[in-house]
Amino acid sequence: MTDQEIWDKLYSYKNKSYRDFIKEFILISKNDFDSLKITPPYQRRHKNYISYRSGNWLKHLHFKQYDNIVECHFDHGNFYKAPPLIILHFIIDVVPYLLSRVTRSFLDNHNKD
Repeated sequence: MTDQEIWDKLYSYKNKSYRDFIKEFILISKNDFDSLKITPPYQRRHKNYISYRSGNWLKHLHFKQYDNIVECHFDHGNFYKAPPLIILHFIIDVVPYLLSRVTRSFLDNHNKD
């Protein structure tokens, strides 16, 4: 299955979705994720979640598994496959994500007043 086919299938299972400036994130149950029987080749355990990435070099799927929920989105620059791609990933994915979080936090705090 291609990454786009996997995304389309996951999208049909979504419980919730949200956007940052440039991309969409979907949340699905771990059971639905497991039902697809996909095994992304790159994974890393973090303190609060397990991170999986599909095998494509540039545009690839990124999954974050928290207890019973899996967050899915497309990323760019698979640095697990080629470490120098972390620069591309940082510019295209991390900076917009962080800016959207700061903006959302600012707006939430501003709207409370």
